[in-house]
Parts: sequence; C-alpha cells; structure tokens
Amino acid sequence: MLTDLQHLLDRAVGKEAESLEENLRATVRALWDRQFIYADDHGGSAPYELAKRYRSYFGSLFDAMGYDFFVEEKERIVGILDQAGAAPRTMRWDETLFLLALRILYEEKVRGFDLKERGRCDVTLSQVWNLVEERAMRKRPSLTRCIELVRRFQRHGLVRFLNEHDEDATLEIRPAIRLAMSEASLDSLIRYAQANSAGQPSVRDVPEDGDLDDDNLDVPSDGGGDAS
Repeated sequence: MLTDLQHLLDRAVGKEAESLEENLRATVRALWDRQFIYADDHGGSAPYELAKRYRSYFGSLFDAMGYDFFVEEKERIVGILDQAGAAPRTMRWDETLFLLALRILYEEKVRGFDLKERGRCDVTLSQVWNLVEERAMRKRPSLTRCIELVRRFQRHGLVRFLNEHDEDATLEIRPAIRLAMSEASLDSLIRYAQANSAGQPSVRDVPEDGDLDDDNLDVPSDGGGDAS
C-alpha cells in the first residue's frame, strides 16, 4: 500500500502534489468513520471526487483491510462494506427494527416510483415506528430515543432529518440503506418478527434493552473504524 501511495505522489504535479497525500489520508479517515459519503452533502464533494479519481488505490487499500470499496456515480455515493457481510457489533433491537423499517419503506417508495432525485425518499418518523408496531408488534421507544436513532444513522448516510420537531418529523431515507441492509437480513428479520403467529418466540419476548447479534447487517458501529 505504501508503494502504491508513493507512485501516486510521484505522478502528481503542481498544487495537487502539495496536498495529495493529506487529502488521500483525509478521505480514508472519512470513509472509515462515516462509511457512506454523498457528494452533495456538506464537505462531501472533495472526498467523493478524490475517491472516484483514485478508486483503484482506495479499492486495493480497503480490500487489504477486508472491505469492499465502491463508487455509485448515478447517486454520487462512495462507501465501504465489510466483505464478511457481518455487523461489527451487537445491535440493540430498536436499532435493528429501525433500519428494517427504513428498508421496507424505501422499497415501497421504489415500487411506487416515489423516489426523489438521486434515489432518496421522504417519510415521517411516526411512519417508521407505526410500521415497527404493526409488523413486529414492538412498542416504539421514547421520542428522545427515536431522535437519537436517527442521529446515529444519519452520521453514516442511511437517513437524515429534514426537520426535527416531533413525532411528525420528516426524514429522508437515503439510497445507502439498500447497501447497509441486505435482502437476506430483510427477509429473515421479517420472518422472525412475525414468528409469534406460528407460536414461535417473538420480538415481544426480548427485553426492551435486549440486543440482536445479526450477521447479515452491514451497519457501522459507533466510534469510527468499524464501518461495515
């Protein structure tokens, strides 16, 4: 990797040569910390363009660390995913069900041709938790916790607040949700959440602070460095 980096630096000319090494390192840190970067987000244009230009270098670098690097030019996203397809930490149930609801609502918008520019769609916070209550028979957390969950996954490019006033706050579900939650995890979680109808354990049997260790979720951990 150091050899590849040196080759890039040796070929750089002009003003780019003066800052290329630091810009490359900054982009690696940003991807490592945030997982998904959108070109039109604040501060996202420079790392997106650099990652796109030097995708071969970034691909080799992250591959050596066990991650797939990708560039989605249509939606102007760069990101990394764990090659093992495993969540880097145990997820709480409300986190898992929140992501599941986002993915289901996103797919409904796709089927209804109701996406905005660059593959995004709007829902309300209450819609997300209404879906959790209806399909998983699980009581929504407090409003404070609901807002905390949005902020947690907003950092990683999966969802963001368009306003943040109350339970009717508007959220934008972002296209990286499809990458962060695989079809396999979507199907398995739906079956598990509905298992009580067949006399099997349901999500209602899990304590409110219970965790879920799901190895099909490609979601990042907090604290940076575990963006998978």
